[in-house]
Amino acid sequence: MPPFESSCSGASSGAGGAGILGLGLAALGVWAAGAAIKLVDAAVDGEPGWDSAACASYAAVLVGLGAAACPAWAISLVGGAWAVGMASRHRPRDLLESVAVLAAVALGVGWRESLGSLLAVAAVQVADRWMDREGW
Repeated sequence: MPPFESSCSGASSGAGGAGILGLGLAALGVWAAGAAIKLVDAAVDGEPGWDSAACASYAAVLVGLGAAACPAWAISLVGGAWAVGMASRHRPRDLLESVAVLAAVALGVGWRESLGSLLAVAAVQVADRWMDREGW
């Protein structure tokens, strides 16, 4: 059993599992991880008004908050975002890093959370690239 698989069971079990507290912790973990990913993405993309050092600091705090609330989902979302970001560069070393991060996340939180997070992050990345290209 992966170390973080049993944590935050409300995310996997639904309302019948850990109840409203588990669902609330899962939502907090997912929100904090998503906010951290957005901060890093804005800083990396060089969006105006997003200071890289400040974004990195706030992102670290948000990842910690997400991991405290729901380690499995926060870790898998941040790992999925890292892997998708590295894989989008199409360089052999970055692709290898992407696979290594995904393997570590899958070992740490389980393959279901890892695959779900990877697919969710990939879908958001495709939409983000499409909106950037279209000038939304």
